Amino acid sequence: MSPRSVTVHVNGVPVTLPEGTTVAAAIAGVTGHFRAAPGGAPRGPFCGMGYCGECRVRIDGVIRLACQTPVSPGLLVETGG
Repeated sequence: MSPRSVTVHVNGVPVTLPEGTTVAAAIAGVTGHFRAAPGGAPRGPFCGMGYCGECRVRIDGVIRLACQTPVSPGLLVETGG
């Protein structure tokens, strides 16, 4: 059985992906990467397990870890950049 698809909005852009996927993956689907390094080079989430805090974003108005937050229908994600 395939997981159902859900749509979230990343910086106003709708992204549809399988339920249970992380918000970090949704962000990468919109931007092609997670964040830019200080020099501007694209980079992905750092640790992927919630330890480093590098993936903090605003999700439905609350600062949360994108790598530890599964998507759910209608989430509003703001990366600040």
